[in-house]
Amino acid sequence: MNIFVLLVQECIEGCISFPNRLVKTIRPQKITIRALNEYGKEIFVTGEDEMAKCFCHELEHLDGEIFLDRAIEEIGLEV
Repeated sequence: MNIFVLLVQECIEGCISFPNRLVKTIRPQKITIRALNEYGKEIFVTGEDEMAKCFCHELEHLDGEIFLDRAIEEIGLEV
């Protein structure tokens, strides 16, 4: 996977695998993903802002990474 980042965003991020953990991360503000649809045809999907954050978060799970690996600051417990 190749990711070219022009603009970034500071995010507050959590994960259902780690209840009550919130951290700040730096994520791309916009991301385009190349994938195959259900027919095996190549498609491109673009996400901005929150969707870009979600795409990165979920794709990292496929690579065995978690959001805590990207943490720049611990926020604490979610209320």
